[in-house]
Amino acid sequence: MTETMTETLVMTDPTDPTDPPPLTDPVQDTRAALVAWSAWMNEFYLEREDMIHALQLGVLTREHVIAQGPPGTGKSAIAADMRALFPTAEIFHSQLHPMTMPEDVIGGIDVPAFDATGAWQRIIDGYLPTADLAILEEIDKAGPAVLTQLLTMLNERRYKHGSSLIVIPLQTAVGNCNAALDDETGAVWDRWLLRVYVDQIQDGSNFLSFLSNATATREGFTGGVSLADLAAAQAAVETVGIHDDVYPAVAGLQMALRQAGVELSVRRWGKALAVMQANAWLEGRTAVTVDDITVLQHVLWLTPDSRVTVRDLVEEVASPNFGKVQEFKTITDEIRGQLLTEPWGTTAERLTFCQDSQLNLRATFREVKKFAGASGKTGGLAASITAEIPKLMSSVIIKSGVVRTQAAADAETVAMLGIADA
Repeated sequence: MTETMTETLVMTDPTDPTDPPPLTDPVQDTRAALVAWSAWMNEFYLEREDMIHALQLGVLTREHVIAQGPPGTGKSAIAADMRALFPTAEIFHSQLHPMTMPEDVIGGIDVPAFDATGAWQRIIDGYLPTADLAILEEIDKAGPAVLTQLLTMLNERRYKHGSSLIVIPLQTAVGNCNAALDDETGAVWDRWLLRVYVDQIQDGSNFLSFLSNATATREGFTGGVSLADLAAAQAAVETVGIHDDVYPAVAGLQMALRQAGVELSVRRWGKALAVMQANAWLEGRTAVTVDDITVLQHVLWLTPDSRVTVRDLVEEVASPNFGKVQEFKTITDEIRGQLLTEPWGTTAERLTFCQDSQLNLRATFREVKKFAGASGKTGGLAASITAEIPKLMSSVIIKSGVVRTQAAADAETVAMLGIADA
């Protein structure tokens, strides 16, 4: 008896290096994996943040994502890299065109079964009805027969297999197209909740980075997520609360869009709330705030013509003070630019610039501090401006010649901005 107890104590010794590692939280691990995957993707695919973020939100809400834009912008490659995030998932990947037949998407007729039993059904293994994720290339070129087959599978996650209506495991479908879908009723287009536009690289420095890395070897992504852990994360997203001020803000957005001629279904508005919950969860928050409305710019546009209108109205509602804070940034940018300008002209001109800049910086500091605690991009920009102004003020004081040392300029800055009393 004693020997058995001794063996048991040795085997359960917490210092034993053979013991299994401590348990982790799969929900938190999934969030970390999604964030890491996004960083890995954005490092390689420049100016593709919207599509990558939409894919994150899509898998968390079991909604579908469609990417529209000119050929050669990386839409297909980005979708294909979901394999790295979900290495165990069954993925159906198909290039559609006008001659694509239903059997190319849902499988061919099971002839042996028909001969044996007379049952009219398809061999669905390896096709869309058995896929966890689907990538449908150039869906705008698919014919009516294929689009009709997609309707029930995309929305209800059901497929009529022979005489049975089966539930399919599809989590998210990703479609890409060069033009908006032109189905007669708009029903198929409506199935894609998240919509992003992927353009050519616009920023010159990003294009240079693209060129320099075009032939570089890309490291693989190793933080894959299992489907079971994804399901746990999806359940966690559903528990995210919604602050009371979000509802009137969304209602105001709905009215503004209606006045702009953008009329959306109640179903889309309802699903929009789930997308905001996913965004809040992804950022580690337990409740949706007004700032989460920003993601609805990828949910609420109906046609390419309405995309910019929707984006502007969404940003106006989500960050009503962002424009004001941007005005403060313009002031600091101008002062920083003038500080770097040489020569300075006359002594009188230099002193006038320094006096005016001190007054402007003091007034801007007083006003921008009011927004530094705001959520989202408004608060972030305000905080960065608030941190920069003391440095600019100190540089202006040095440039004025009133003091000679950096320490003296810093002390004068503290006094002028009232930082010690803040």
